[in-house]
Amino acid sequence: MVHTENGLKPISEIKVGDKVLSYDERTETTSYQPVMAVIQGEQRYQLISITLDSGESIEATAEHPFYIKGKGWNPASSLKVGQALQLHNGTTVVVKEIDTSVRLEKVYNFTVANTHNYFVGGDGVLVHNCKKVSPHDLHRTHSISGRTSSRNVNRIAESLMEEGWIGDPIDVIEHEGKMYIVDGHHRLAAAKRVGVDVPVRLINDIASHQSSYKTVVEVIESAIQTGPDRLRPPKFRHQ
Repeated sequence: MVHTENGLKPISEIKVGDKVLSYDERTETTSYQPVMAVIQGEQRYQLISITLDSGESIEATAEHPFYIKGKGWNPASSLKVGQALQLHNGTTVVVKEIDTSVRLEKVYNFTVANTHNYFVGGDGVLVHNCKKVSPHDLHRTHSISGRTSSRNVNRIAESLMEEGWIGDPIDVIEHEGKMYIVDGHHRLAAAKRVGVDVPVRLINDIASHQSSYKTVVEVIESAIQTGPDRLRPPKFRHQ
């Protein structure tokens, strides 16, 4: 069930134009935002069943991000018993039990304008609408180099291999069918090195984003001028 301006609604019934309750991470306020696109698919998925201390259970695909209070976005597959998930009213609910299964299932998701998240279940648990793409489909807007950047990329790559993607999606803008990175070049380099898809978050208003870019033109011009990364060879720990 999804929290909409007309009350709770099954996710399978959400349509483009519906307004869903959403959370602004910068202002820490909620508002109703329109649904921009609806996504559905049917195949074998790894599904995570999350039982909360309220008694409610929520099921999501393994990569679907949940908001852990004080930590940020984490995929369902990385949630742990005892973690506190943020609710629509600003309070939290605690993860009590987690079960994993793999089966053929029809699943639904949708994209939300401006804030890119929504609340699910009777409790109103905050989840993200991000999608995953190949890191090779993203256009860089600056290069990274040097010893510090190399260490950071190596560290992130090791984490990706051991735990999968943990943390916020990569912020991007979309222009004429191409996606340009606003923030997250070290994470992108690590994902390319390991060979994993990355979650992205579409930014609708670049001027309000906490970056050095003020217009889409600035982002694209920066991408055109960007050269290759210059990183040291990886040094992963031996198991």
